[in-house]
Amino acid sequence: MKINKKKLLSIINILCKEVNENFDEDILIDNEDYYWMVKLDDKYNPLVDPKELSLGQVSDDWEDLLRLLESDEIPVSYDLFRLAEILSLVYVKSRAQRMSVTKKGSVPKEEIE
Repeated sequence: MKINKKKLLSIINILCKEVNENFDEDILIDNEDYYWMVKLDDKYNPLVDPKELSLGQVSDDWEDLLRLLESDEIPVSYDLFRLAEILSLVYVKSRAQRMSVTKKGSVPKEEIE
């Protein structure tokens, strides 16, 4: 399998619009600040159970990423991991929003699944 960089960047732009249209200016983190991390050696090897789990923290990831807004800061590859964890939480929040709307009866169930 190959992931085309140009297509990946186009998909990221589409998803950025989705976040912009469906979230308030600030995304509130309630109890979701901590998450489980699996070592990369285990994460992409489905033949073995992960040997070790550790905790990550979304608020730490966010603070580290904010440094990129400074003009002299250089991104590092680990920033992609940090962003991925934040996007994972955005997914959880969007799912919760849709489930909340569904309970009110405004969105058909098929749109959520």
